Amino acid sequence: MAKHTWSYPYETGEYRKIFEAGMMKEPHFELVEELDVGRGSFNGAGQAWVVRDTANGLTCLQSYRTIVSVMLGGHVRHLGKWTRTTSRHQCRFGCRFG
Repeated sequence: MAKHTWSYPYETGEYRKIFEAGMMKEPHFELVEELDVGRGSFNGAGQAWVVRDTANGLTCLQSYRTIVSVMLGGHVRHLGKWTRTTSRHQCRFGCRFG
């Protein structure tokens, strides 16, 4: 089972709205690591990565090509409701980085 390669987020949803509201600089993302939740979602080919927004100093969770969670001030903020698989990724991200 091949793992997917990381792709720069093209649609950041709520994260983009925070930038557009003038609350942060234009994001620039770098891959930190692939998130492994230890379960075989999509035959082990689920796409979740921990990325760092170096322009704003934030650690984020990216699912497929969307930022779904952000760590702010030591607390994880989830940017919407997602599938069960993404919720597991968010939980793992919160436990590890929050």
